[in-house]
Amino acid sequence: MKKLILIFLSLIIFLAAIVFFLNPVGIYQLSDKTAQFIPQQTIPEALISLKAKDCGVCHSEIYQEWQTSLHAKAFTDPFFTAYLKKDKGDPTCLVCHTPLLNQSPVTLSSRSGDTYPDKWGALKSSSNPDFDPELQQEGVTCAACHLKDGIIYGPYKKKSLNATHPVAYDENFLKKSLCQQCHEVPSKDFSLMNEGVCSTGMESNSGLWSAKGFVCQDCHMPPVTRPLMTGYPAREGRKH
Repeated sequence: MKKLILIFLSLIIFLAAIVFFLNPVGIYQLSDKTAQFIPQQTIPEALISLKAKDCGVCHSEIYQEWQTSLHAKAFTDPFFTAYLKKDKGDPTCLVCHTPLLNQSPVTLSSRSGDTYPDKWGALKSSSNPDFDPELQQEGVTCAACHLKDGIIYGPYKKKSLNATHPVAYDENFLKKSLCQQCHEVPSKDFSLMNEGVCSTGMESNSGLWSAKGFVCQDCHMPPVTRPLMTGYPAREGRKH
């Protein structure tokens, strides 16, 4: 009887080893976006911080829209926090749920093309001296999409604005590629998930609406007419 048990256990270990070596446990492969946080950002000229609440002093209606969005709750949503706890604080999740390096208590050593989780060990990280815990609570905050190198980017031509801070036009705000930087994390190697950790982009690209020329913003950020800033005339923009 003991011999049969020993043979049975040996067979289980042998099969487990085959699965382990032939099917790496890497769930997804890091892209340029998911491998690293957005680099440390400086406060643009004429602004007092990177926080959304301070953007809301002038952009009050946009700020109120954002406050009710899932982007604003990307870090504090109970489902996400429970999942993050289950995954023992997977830092690569935070690359999209708190995209700015300023929002992260750690910096990552991962690079594009790395597979996570790596069966040979966890991603290396180090303490971030510029971490802002209050900014972290804002999740996908204004600066995550609009700020780069001290300039505020958006879908408006510079000549149509009268801003107190540096501004620039970026056509990508009207393209689905902007959203799919985070809403598309394809699976890699052995996985129990059919289409990746976050496959919204993949689903959209293969769907009917994409074939008809629709982009994410057409439904999720519909046109709305309201002042871009408090005291300014109403103009067409996108709901946040």
